[in-house]
Amino acid sequence: MTKLTLFFSTLSLIFLFAACKSNSKESLETAFGSFLASTENVAVFGSVDASAILDKSDIKNFPKVGVIVKSVSTKVFGAFDEKSPIYMATVAKDSEQAMYFFLKVKNRDSVSALFREYGYLVENGGDFDYMEEEYVTVGFNDHQAVLIVRNKKIDAKALLTTTFGSIAAGKTPTAKVAELIKEKGDIVFNTALGYGTFFGENGLTEATEGMKKLQEIAKDSYYSSAINFENGKMTLNITGFLTDALKERIPLKSTEINNLSAKMGTGNARFGFSINADVDKFQSWMTDFFPEGKANTLDEWMDGIGMFIPGVDGSKYSNILAGDIAVLLCLEGESYSGGIPQINASVGFGSQGDKVAEAAASRAVLIGASKIGENTYSYEGGTYTLTSKGVNGQTAAASGKLKMPNGSEKFGASPLTAFLNLEGVNIASFGFEDAAKVIEIVRYVKMDASAEKGKIEVVVKDPNQNILKQALLYFKNEIVNEVDKVGL
Repeated sequence: MTKLTLFFSTLSLIFLFAACKSNSKESLETAFGSFLASTENVAVFGSVDASAILDKSDIKNFPKVGVIVKSVSTKVFGAFDEKSPIYMATVAKDSEQAMYFFLKVKNRDSVSALFREYGYLVENGGDFDYMEEEYVTVGFNDHQAVLIVRNKKIDAKALLTTTFGSIAAGKTPTAKVAELIKEKGDIVFNTALGYGTFFGENGLTEATEGMKKLQEIAKDSYYSSAINFENGKMTLNITGFLTDALKERIPLKSTEINNLSAKMGTGNARFGFSINADVDKFQSWMTDFFPEGKANTLDEWMDGIGMFIPGVDGSKYSNILAGDIAVLLCLEGESYSGGIPQINASVGFGSQGDKVAEAAASRAVLIGASKIGENTYSYEGGTYTLTSKGVNGQTAAASGKLKMPNGSEKFGASPLTAFLNLEGVNIASFGFEDAAKVIEIVRYVKMDASAEKGKIEVVVKDPNQNILKQALLYFKNEIVNEVDKVGL
């Protein structure tokens, strides 16, 4: 490990796990707000509650790593204010991206001395001092330090001159951005939905006319995501700060799927996904914003379906589909042996569902399905029911009732829901490698969302210990071994 990698790895840990709340939050918040107000192409911005993360992870008491953090922090926090929050932003244009981290300076001379001690040249840029090393630069004055990491080599002095100039400009962000800066959470990131590069590989220069229309509607719209690490779980709360024009166009219904559990068959469910889409809004979304993809793919597909359904016009999607779709994957036992697990599904039919069901029933007979009830068919071990309301069935027979696990309580109750339950499952049988193995501490994951809000919750095995500490303890041996390798 190089000196640069070691230093910045340790420094990043300390910045991320900085202790205590800030008494100087307002001034750094104001500087960050001015930077956002002065800077174009900000895709994501947010903050880290470093004090909370440090306490919850208990990293200071972790073997060997805790010793490193305590040792380096004595020097680092002689230069930087450990009581300050960390603000962050991602700026991207075309193929260039940069991450900005804003920190409060305690003593400018101590910052210079810190970098010189680690062997870096500190230069004066006028109103600020700075150091640079390939893709990383840190600039600082008497008040703030800005750490910038880019994907390309940079002219550090020019970039920092622009950055500190944007702070000194004292601009006020929009009321919505100012509100988003104040959003609370252990980690908060706010995504700008009208950000140009989201709409084309190299920004709007290659975006279609439809994408430009969507960008205009999404302008000044954001999704704010707040992550909190708690005892026994991690939560991600998503809140939409959307313009009325965008809210009106999002193709999700505002209601749950009626009587969903009765449609989902039998078996031991482990994973589930449901969506209640507004099909007419979805079709207009594709027509207005992605006409090329719609014409080349969706229209051909829906028209193709319509050709097999006498009397149904496939050019209007809601004639065929109602928008409610739900899927369950069922796993018997504790191990995964490969192959495809039992799949249970329900799909709602549209306004001409009677004709759709009639055509589907005729097709089922043609492919060899056996009719075993008034509206029920058997095919290759699975059973399927067709009515004017839709089709539901399962790919394999399972005795008893449908067993819905922990985490599935809100399945189908919101326009978008999902769950994954791993209780009692032998994770080793899935063959995960390296960091992915940490999934062994997870009991279940659940999600529910609408156009304007959503929540994802990851619940782990020990309800009395913070999820961060549980994850660190899971990798305890690996972490200690890595520290030993570098001789710390």
